[in-house]
Amino acid sequence: MQQRNYLPGTTLTIALIVKILVSLSLLLLSIVVILFSTRSVAGITRTPGTPKPTMTRQVKTPMVLFWRKTSPPTATKPATSTPVSPIIPTQSRPEMAAVQPTAIPASPTALPQPTQIPPTQVQPTEAPAQPTAAPAGIDVPSIQPVFQLPDQPIRSDNLAYLRPIGQLGKGRINQVLWGLPGQPGGVLLAITNGGFFNLDPATGTETNSVFMSSSISNAVISPDGSRLVTNGKDNAIIIWKYGTNEAIARIDTQGITITSLAYSPDGKSILGSGADGNIYLWNAADGALLKVLEGTGNPIRTMQISPDGQLVVAGSEDKTLSMWNVSSGIRFISITAHYKPVNMVTISPDSKIVASASDDKTFILWDTTNGKQIRLISVDSGVRGLAFTRDGTGIVSGEQNGTVSLWDTNTGKLTKTIGKVPGEVNTIAFNVDGSLMAIGANTLHIWRPSDDALVAPFKGFTNSVTCVAFNPDAGLLAAGNQDGKITLWSPQENTEKAVLEGHIGNVNTMLFSPNGRFLASGGADNTIIVWDIASGQKVYMIRGHSGGVRSLAFSSDGTRLASAGGWVDITLKMWDMNTGNGLYNITGFTKGDIELALRNGSNMLASAGGDGIIRVWNFDTRQLISSLEKHTRAVRSIIFSQDGNLMASSSEDGNSYIWETGGWTMLKNLQTKGSSSLAFSSDNKILAVGGEGIEFWDTDSGNLLTSLPGTSGTTVKLSLSSDGKVLAAGSTDGTIRLYGIKE
Repeated sequence: MQQRNYLPGTTLTIALIVKILVSLSLLLLSIVVILFSTRSVAGITRTPGTPKPTMTRQVKTPMVLFWRKTSPPTATKPATSTPVSPIIPTQSRPEMAAVQPTAIPASPTALPQPTQIPPTQVQPTEAPAQPTAAPAGIDVPSIQPVFQLPDQPIRSDNLAYLRPIGQLGKGRINQVLWGLPGQPGGVLLAITNGGFFNLDPATGTETNSVFMSSSISNAVISPDGSRLVTNGKDNAIIIWKYGTNEAIARIDTQGITITSLAYSPDGKSILGSGADGNIYLWNAADGALLKVLEGTGNPIRTMQISPDGQLVVAGSEDKTLSMWNVSSGIRFISITAHYKPVNMVTISPDSKIVASASDDKTFILWDTTNGKQIRLISVDSGVRGLAFTRDGTGIVSGEQNGTVSLWDTNTGKLTKTIGKVPGEVNTIAFNVDGSLMAIGANTLHIWRPSDDALVAPFKGFTNSVTCVAFNPDAGLLAAGNQDGKITLWSPQENTEKAVLEGHIGNVNTMLFSPNGRFLASGGADNTIIVWDIASGQKVYMIRGHSGGVRSLAFSSDGTRLASAGGWVDITLKMWDMNTGNGLYNITGFTKGDIELALRNGSNMLASAGGDGIIRVWNFDTRQLISSLEKHTRAVRSIIFSQDGNLMASSSEDGNSYIWETGGWTMLKNLQTKGSSSLAFSSDNKILAVGGEGIEFWDTDSGNLLTSLPGTSGTTVKLSLSSDGKVLAAGSTDGTIRLYGIKE
């Protein structure tokens, strides 16, 4: 008989346990897969081309609001997390001994030689209107006073009296408005960071323009065309007599930041949307608060009232589109409309459709009776402007990439591309009869639908100042712009003297020659242009860099010019100003974006860039004098004091160092917020640092003395006049603000 082999009991137990564990593992894996799939479906972010937005919810319908009021939903604010700073490895020092100067074959385009006309004879272009004084009776602190040069230089003992003393440039166009024909002043109104400007759309001329020290964010004209209401960064809502600089009333917002404005169709009330998420209604006659429409609690970006006066629509930072009934004050619709904050809302002439736009590359048409989506239209970039045609059959969109398009509201199809303007489209608006449309971008354009003409007759508008520079006697201030133009201003006269056109794209850097006769500019177009200030003509156009030009430095006698490249062309080049020919290159830098600074009256040239290392060179012998390896990230600005005894550097690592130039030892470490620009006071006691605002540091103690708040843009570059009296701050909002001591 064959004997059977039986497994021991222990072995059977182990096999059973293994089988159970495997089964449990498979079960858990199945649960995880199911949960992950459910979560992915619920939280997926669709592309802009999807036919419907995600997370649409209807809070109330218009029928219900007549029966009972439901409390608005409480907004749940997303949790914020503290960002973790990445660990940045210490930059390795390049072998500077291996950096050898090499001759470069330069082939500049030689242009007519400069004339001997004094700089004061620069032919002016059309001068902007002079700033107006504040009207009597109304407290309007943001109106720019008549420009007055200060008597004292900026010092640590009088810094408490540092004040805005002037502003140059119209600034970024935030809104365009059309007045009623026959009203005093211009028919077209441009609202900017520099003030508001009454313009004639036929000629481009200005009348009664008002320059503001605080930028204007929003404005609205009363239905009868007699009043203009503005609000700005100073939270002041001012009611003006339209077409004039006469302020007639001021509305107290109780400290609430107002983000958009509207007039009721009957002209009896003024509406303002708040950063607190609510809509406020004030009496247009005396500014008394009439009603508050409660919102979601999230900041509102855009708001509009319907032509019939029954509906208020607003778009919020939390991507929500909300609708209120004006008479009852009830918010009956709240829907998550977009994947990004709502930039713009507009209502059709018949009040039946509302359009919302966002940076998610879509704008959507909604039914105002029930909040249901009618149509989603996808575009190529973020939508910043929307306007219905007069009959409501079409809608015009203005995009972040400058494209302006006309769409059919019934089909959602593109009717035509109106054009592409320079810069981002910030605002668009039709006039009363729909015969003209204004487009606000880098400049102000007019589109005439009748013959499809797109023209830009208006001058002086730009959306970014990229660099500023005073000439040696402070009689001229040059401003480089994002559009490649250079504007020459007279700070004393507060007027534009000339516009130099030659670069394509950003003007990255500018520098006057030591005698003030020439201006050198470097651009993102890889070129250096040397300008004759007297005639405004090009002397040389040098094409020697393979990438954008980041920084420039003249030698003390003005016979040579040093230039440094950005991230593409990581070289330092030297040019002969007598011929425009290249002299030599210095290579071996590990990272680009090289900043240059020359010590006054010497041959000492400092360079610093993306590797965080400051190198000091002999301008004549090209020998490396010192290498300072203190910064851990890219150096964004470097400067010598006027007497050359100090040098300052500012970096993305959050540190601004002050160095003494005798032994190159670090004296102070300042924990600054900004790093984009530096300026020493004439007595070396103050270091100004530009960023979102301007910080003023005591160079002896290393303490922060005071700071100036930022503008609607970012302070890009600072320039202090040679006498130390005027500090110019160029901003991406298209304005140059001037500061000085005013007791």
